[in-house]
Amino acid sequence: MRYISILEIIIAMKKIFHCMKDRGTISLDSFDYRKYVI
Repeated sequence: MRYISILEIIIAMKKIFHCMKDRGTISLDSFDYRKYVI
């Protein structure tokens, strides 16, 4: 696995929080976290 920079983590977290804001809640089962894992 390559090194993931702090900036990439922040961007991924912003996307997750934006998704949570839109849904009001988030399901880890339906959320595709693999797109943030290289």
